[in-house]
Amino acid sequence: MSKVHVPIHRIAGFAVATLAIFSTLTSTALAAPITLVPTDLKPGDTYHLAFVSSTTRNGTSANIAVYDAHVQSAANAAANGLGKLTWKAIASTPTVDARVHIGVTGSPIYRVDDVRIANNLTDLFDNSLLAPLSVTQKGNPANVSSAWTGSLTNGLRAPGRALGQGAAVRKGLTGAGSGLYLSFRDEFSTLALAFYGVSNLLTVPVVALPEPSSLVLFVSGAVFLFGFGWRRERETAT
Repeated sequence: MSKVHVPIHRIAGFAVATLAIFSTLTSTALAAPITLVPTDLKPGDTYHLAFVSSTTRNGTSANIAVYDAHVQSAANAAANGLGKLTWKAIASTPTVDARVHIGVTGSPIYRVDDVRIANNLTDLFDNSLLAPLSVTQKGNPANVSSAWTGSLTNGLRAPGRALGQGAAVRKGLTGAGSGLYLSFRDEFSTLALAFYGVSNLLTVPVVALPEPSSLVLFVSGAVFLFGFGWRRERETAT
């Protein structure tokens, strides 16, 4: 019986293709459903959403609008509803402090996979998160370990290390549950890293009840139909 010889380059090509398919399926399986309305809130409650961008850029600009545009673009490209919201970068420049810039006050902040990371502004910058801010705008675990912030753990600009302030600026760790998520160490500003984004203030929808006049008409109509049906049934029986 003769043996079949398969060229080694074909085996290698098949292995690479198989690995690529497996990686795609794995990353898809890891993606969590995007939750635009947290499930532990009730109608009328307010909240913010947050993510770490899967896209990266450098930290050389001193213009905060550049970083806002970066996280907004990431949300727009996600095509899961996040692009309809307004996003700001959790970042500091020489003239802007992250804790003031993002517009968060007393409402809780959630990742886009329905996990609460902080109860309010103070909780967001108190050196301890309820859960790491480590999920991207697509619901996947962050694909980079660091994010540009230019900030201290309290959300204020890092002296001499704010974004756009020099060759080295402050970055945070995306998987950290402590203040290290915001202020880990300085890094060369020309490197491409992720950014944290937080949404505008959102409100859990309230289901509107019918107006009194509409409710009266509905009840009257129901009573009429019931009476008419009952009368027809009696006539038929007679």
